Amino acid sequence: NVDVEEYIKRRNNKYLELLDNEPIIPNPGLKEILLWGKKNNIKQGICSSSIKPMVEKVLNSVFKNMEMSETACDFFNDITTGDEVKRKKPFPDIYLNIISKLNLKPPECMAIEDSVTGIESAKSAGCKTVGLITTFYNRDDLINADKIAVSLEEIIEKKFWGWFNSKPNKICGLQS
Repeated sequence: NVDVEEYIKRRNNKYLELLDNEPIIPNPGLKEILLWGKKNNIKQGICSSSIKPMVEKVLNSVFKNMEMSETACDFFNDITTGDEVKRKKPFPDIYLNIISKLNLKPPECMAIEDSVTGIESAKSAGCKTVGLITTFYNRDDLINADKIAVSLEEIIEKKFWGWFNSKPNKICGLQS
């Protein structure tokens, strides 16, 4: 007999505490892909099922560890978090929300996702998807993605946006 809302609140508070004390190491290539997107005028966004305070803390830690003078606001045109939508991933709501905010169409968007539910969410919204292999998910887990990458660098090196007539207008769903 657990009060789910109370449990979630306590868990979120504990996680926020941990974020204050533990650095978040960004995925290799994150800095490069963000700089590449900015240089090429590609709209970049984040779709995270986490609550906004968690996303903000993670981003602050990630940017601090990338030793960049810029902040997330300098790269991301918008961020949609789990507390902004009724249904979280694997439902498409979070992607549909950010796509709408940016006044884009789903086929114009490429989502880089590192989870099965994230891929399902982005695909359900109509985005092209790149599954990013991590210590949590391997190639077999991400099989439903349109393409699979071992790193963020590979996305740039292999020009994964090549299925568009030109570069995508937006890269969303980047994971730290």
